[in-house]
Amino acid sequence: MPTDADIAWAAGLFEGEGCFFACDKYERKTGTTRRVTCAMLSTSDLDVLKRFQAIVGVGGFFQVKEHRKGTYKPLWRWQVQSHSGVEHVGELLRPWLGQRRTQKLDEVLATIATQNDPITCDYCGVEFVPLRKRGKRAFCSRICSARFSFGVKAPRYGNPPLAKELT
Repeated sequence: MPTDADIAWAAGLFEGEGCFFACDKYERKTGTTRRVTCAMLSTSDLDVLKRFQAIVGVGGFFQVKEHRKGTYKPLWRWQVQSHSGVEHVGELLRPWLGQRRTQKLDEVLATIATQNDPITCDYCGVEFVPLRKRGKRAFCSRICSARFSFGVKAPRYGNPPLAKELT
């Protein structure tokens, strides 16, 4: 169990060397993207990174492949990509983080909270909650996606094409 001094040390390190962010991760096998939250910290001192990981209790670390020439020390990176992991790290370090890091943490956690908001189908205009978004366009079904791909005109006034077929 980390002490308050350990957590304060970890927060100070993260304040100087770490970041929170959210990005869209593309999955090549399915051709879909999903929103991912991430907390990351980079340093050239492996012992410091191991201590940080032991304090926060989540995430993993790896050596970053370097493309620089010269006599540079190896760069190590700790990161966690799960929403629950980022939330855990954020809540653990929040009392000692500065205003800018705290604001970024809140923004990152809010992007995931709004991920399940309804969006509008680019073909028929029906609102739906997507499990995942394919590329830049969003379709409520495979039928709408196929019709869009083959150039079939969309129905007027946002009437869903499936509603006529199902009744």
